[in-house]
Amino acid sequence: MRQIQLVEEGRVECQEVDLPVPKEKEVLIRINNVGVCGTDISAYHGMHPYIRPPIVLGHEFSGTITALGDKVKSLRQGMRVTVLPHLGCGECVPCKERRYNHCEKLKCIGCQSPGAFAQYLAVPDYTVFQLPGSISFEQGAMVEPASVGYHGMMKGMPRGSNVVIVGAGPIGIFALQAARTLGAKKVAIADIKAERLSLAKALTEFPVMNLAEATLDDAVDRVFGGSKNVDLYCDCVGGDGRAIESIIRTARRGSRIVCIGILRKENEIPHLPDIVEHELAITGSSMYVPKDFSDVLTLMSKGMISTKGLITHRFRLEEIPEMYRKIESNQMPYLKIMIDVE
Repeated sequence: MRQIQLVEEGRVECQEVDLPVPKEKEVLIRINNVGVCGTDISAYHGMHPYIRPPIVLGHEFSGTITALGDKVKSLRQGMRVTVLPHLGCGECVPCKERRYNHCEKLKCIGCQSPGAFAQYLAVPDYTVFQLPGSISFEQGAMVEPASVGYHGMMKGMPRGSNVVIVGAGPIGIFALQAARTLGAKKVAIADIKAERLSLAKALTEFPVMNLAEATLDDAVDRVFGGSKNVDLYCDCVGGDGRAIESIIRTARRGSRIVCIGILRKENEIPHLPDIVEHELAITGSSMYVPKDFSDVLTLMSKGMISTKGLITHRFRLEEIPEMYRKIESNQMPYLKIMIDVE
């Protein structure tokens, strides 16, 4: 079979390798679609704090079960599936409670374990979720990022709250939709890119805030009548910390803040003392748990979480090196890139 491996920083290559054989309690999946995450791009550039080459990337994927290992009981060949990419130790309390994101020995498919930039992948049976008939393979490959946004919003407890989401990439747009389904009173989303804000508005008709034209403070004043009226902020940017810094600077005393975007190491937050002085409740949100996947699949099948308009570019598996070259040379403004393996 073919796979695309990140062999070193800034270099991927297509390889021919043996077809995986599923072990006990594993299934073999023929990959149909893989979404390209910001993680896959930062890892390519050597900027991800937890991923090191050589590694086959790809953790947002869907496909069809083609073979079953021994002792697999609840799954069958031909089943259309998506995969929660958590490989826990299986022995700790969080694993036994199915909170794999809290496992101290956690490895993630496509991050510390071979991923889905490949034709086939063997995965543990407990990671597999059947796709409802109304959900396409492309939608199935976006259950993972949708679950990231949903889990973060669950951590923020948005019911009855006014919410500001900073970052209108795929995670932010999914968080925006999750806030709506979880009972937020009013939600607005902020970004510096007008085209992303247009998509967010088309999906939800909530207010958008263009941070290329105004500071977060001014935008919050315009939309909510001041930070005193905002209960919850969600950072879906991470990166160099500028987003979280602007949130801390803007938030009123007693606000809740959820950090979903992955921050680079050694960031300096100038307004860090305000966390104590203003009694800000800052919560980290790490990926998701299995219930988030189940909830997102249900919401997608009901049309309450939409992927419409998110995919801006498509590539075949063997075109992944070209994809990275286009990203590196800024030839391709993108939102969500989808790999069509089949």
